[in-house]
Amino acid sequence: MGRPSLSFSLVRRWFFGGLIAVLSLIVCLEFLVILNLNRISSQQYSKIQTLLEPHRPKINLDTLHRLRREALTRASLYDELIKRDMLLDGMVVNRGAKGEPEGVCDSLLFSSLRFYALERLGFKHSANDAWTSVLGSRTGAQWQRHPRCGKSLSRDMLMGVLVALKANPENGTTVFRDMIHEIDRQNGFIDDGPIYVSWLSPGVAGLVRMEAERRNVPYDEWPWILKQSFSSIEYDGLFLKEGYQSHLAGLGLWLEMYHKEHVEWFNPRSLLGAMARLTGEPSSLDTTLDDRRRQWIAGTLSSLSGANLFFDWLEYRTNGIYQVDTEIKLLSELLAMPQFPVTRLPMDCDRAADYLWQRRDKEAIPAARQCGRTYAGVDFLWMAAILGAGDSELNPEDIPVDPSINLSH
Repeated sequence: MGRPSLSFSLVRRWFFGGLIAVLSLIVCLEFLVILNLNRISSQQYSKIQTLLEPHRPKINLDTLHRLRREALTRASLYDELIKRDMLLDGMVVNRGAKGEPEGVCDSLLFSSLRFYALERLGFKHSANDAWTSVLGSRTGAQWQRHPRCGKSLSRDMLMGVLVALKANPENGTTVFRDMIHEIDRQNGFIDDGPIYVSWLSPGVAGLVRMEAERRNVPYDEWPWILKQSFSSIEYDGLFLKEGYQSHLAGLGLWLEMYHKEHVEWFNPRSLLGAMARLTGEPSSLDTTLDDRRRQWIAGTLSSLSGANLFFDWLEYRTNGIYQVDTEIKLLSELLAMPQFPVTRLPMDCDRAADYLWQRRDKEAIPAARQCGRTYAGVDFLWMAAILGAGDSELNPEDIPVDPSINLSH
């Protein structure tokens, strides 16, 4: 009689002991972040000012408009070449030396980023076709990586869909509500993959929750996992590695920043923010400490990858110094990169990486002496879009085409 009671007592003791250990670890991690925030923020600002100094003499709107037009012109060429050569069932892929499709199972992420970029750049017809193809990847309400890919959907693919929804496509709210109903039906999973692939983690669920708030989806329609979600970018910053993990953290930060800038009431549900409110910071749900945590993750990303313009953009934006001079600096660097040729799409003789902003710095180096594999160039479209190329005074319909470039099939 005594043994079951003793066993239960031991299990209960282990459970509560483990729970206390986990909570203690979380608190320690939060204090570690807090202790580093002031130091890192001041270092970031000093570093950024040093980087911008050589560009200050060039600060003028004429230079900015010229660079925007140049970026929009190159983006228009890339768009035409993608439509001609780089689509499979309307979704973007890469091409091998013999023209065979590659990267098919990553297509939902990059097709979604492409759609958002095309909308921001003003290429409306291409954007509409791109969104139609992205929607065509679904089976019912279930998203797929690509109609020809049999792998389970992963969280990074869903983050791409969230980026696409920020462009407010037609019937976007209906599409989003179908998506969260499917998550609810699958009890917090986005597909039938293992938990480390297809379970909606609290951080990604928090990004989905922000979209639900933005679209005014009634609270009683939210899956339970959205109601329990919270922002986790400071944890991402503690354990990041260079490569695709840091790119996903960057996209998560971009989504949180977008949400903050486009809603009147914003609560990121971060533990740091909650601690700030409890210790007497003003009652705003988005606290100064929340802003600092975003600055910290952006600085961490930028320090991981010295040649990643997306991370540099995030660092300037979170520090509140994304102005004419910073935009000129980043546009100049983007247009000067040999990894983005002027008259054709990128190839493996230009760089090893298919998408620069999610790869390690060393993958920006050419992978081959002879050109063989062709990349879709969505990384250029994305940066041109968030750097404001679509705000140039050039009408996308009137962009001249270089007669030396054959765009016919």
